[in-house]
Amino acid sequence: MLLEKSNQTLWLLLVPAVFVLLWSGGYGVAKVALQHAEPLTLLVWRYSLVIILLTPFFLVIKTPLPTRFVDWIHQSIVGILVHAVYFRMCWFAFTKGVSAGNFN
Repeated sequence: MLLEKSNQTLWLLLVPAVFVLLWSGGYGVAKVALQHAEPLTLLVWRYSLVIILLTPFFLVIKTPLPTRFVDWIHQSIVGILVHAVYFRMCWFAFTKGVSAGNFN
């Protein structure tokens, strides 16, 4: 019981740190990768890899999906705004010389 509690605590401490590293690291990678490809090409590759890598986890964990149509609409709107609009605009800005890591 104590070992299980210890593992759960460690997991809860590591997840935010791993998330921050992966999220913030993406901007530097994008800045470098955009020197060799167009923003939409990189986004297609990014989302394709995410689908390939996360589908097995989704199938194993069996995350509950929304049951109401309105919940699907809400999640779709948020997904489009965050991933399609936000990332597209960020990566487009990178191609125009905007810094990925500071406010210069």
